[in-house]
Amino acid sequence: MGHTTMTRCIVARYTDTTDPDDQRFLYGRSEPSSHVDYVSSNLHWVRDIENLVRLDISCNYISQINLAPLEGCKTLKYLDLSENALEDVDLTPLKSCTKLETLDLSYNRIQDISLTPLIDCKSLRYFYIHNNNLDTINIAPLHHLHRLQKVIIDNLRAAKPVPIFKAEFGDNPPNLNDVLYAMTFKADRPDWLHGCPQVKIIRLGAESYSTHVRKYGWESVHKHLEATKKLLPPKRDFLAQLAILEDLGMPELACYDGSISDIIAIIPTSGTYEEGLLEIQAKLISMLSMQLENGGSTLFFDIDRLATTPGSVLVPQIVSRRGKELKELILYQLDERVNLMPMWLTGFGFNILRAAGCGREERHTVLPNILERSSSDIGISIPLKNTKSHKKYQTLGSSPSKPLLDHLLSIIPKTNDLHPYR
Repeated sequence: MGHTTMTRCIVARYTDTTDPDDQRFLYGRSEPSSHVDYVSSNLHWVRDIENLVRLDISCNYISQINLAPLEGCKTLKYLDLSENALEDVDLTPLKSCTKLETLDLSYNRIQDISLTPLIDCKSLRYFYIHNNNLDTINIAPLHHLHRLQKVIIDNLRAAKPVPIFKAEFGDNPPNLNDVLYAMTFKADRPDWLHGCPQVKIIRLGAESYSTHVRKYGWESVHKHLEATKKLLPPKRDFLAQLAILEDLGMPELACYDGSISDIIAIIPTSGTYEEGLLEIQAKLISMLSMQLENGGSTLFFDIDRLATTPGSVLVPQIVSRRGKELKELILYQLDERVNLMPMWLTGFGFNILRAAGCGREERHTVLPNILERSSSDIGISIPLKNTKSHKKYQTLGSSPSKPLLDHLLSIIPKTNDLHPYR
């Protein structure tokens, strides 16, 4: 026997006051459905309710729903869609429901859902999505909701536990969500999370920038990164730059000597994904050109990779600046130690010292081999001077930004006791 096409009334309990005992009923017609048991609705009848505060359409066997009529509902505080048969819910219309305090999606059949639109629901206090068919869920966007008191996400069906993050940004080039996870997630489960094993709430490699932009636009990416910046752990600015630009497909330009705020500032807020990439690329190349012109850092510029990209216009500046860096370089020796940080801060010097396995400072007996190699490789002799001044000994020789210096100090050991030349 075939399915019957039918239309049925959906019972909506609503109120235009904040009093939960003040319940009125609205019988909105569903959309025609081809299944006798379930219905769908576009909620068009909700527009007839003025100053909607509470809307409860639970227990209606709704399998599909369109929340578009709730867009711009500035008065909505409570929305209950629980105990239906929903498999997919697009929360995008709730972005403008800035007073929303309670959202209940529990006891449905939801298999996958993006919580990104909830970033703008700054008043959200209670969120329920338990008893669904979720394998994993990205709850990182909820970390920006400072009024959040309770989130219940249990009955996840993941066969194997999924770690919060495998490494700093995962094993593969990080994407938008990886950046968000790594920068916002702490070792401890958040206070507002209830009824969910911590190891099952994060999935790495969730959504690429291109997918995200096509779904939500560049403005959403911009908001993501602005929110993430506020929770960025100390000394991770440069890693954040690298993560963002890698996933945008331009890792060769992750050489900016400055704040992550400057990178986020060039993320567009409109246009197609392809238009946005071109805009970011052009602005970043201009910023890097200015950096080199003003005598800034040449660290992490890979000339071979740049040569086949629009960033190739930077190559003459990089080569010229790297030569000047070494000509201006002076190393200082205090007693038996030599401070190598001035050399680490140069493009050529970084490559030479990394290949030699050096630390930030080394014994003076190591230096002849290193200086001989630098003279052989690049044809420039680096002077080594004795000093009794601790201040002069500790000089960097240049003025890198704090993010760049923090990153260098995190990857260069203070000294390498296993140095091959020792």
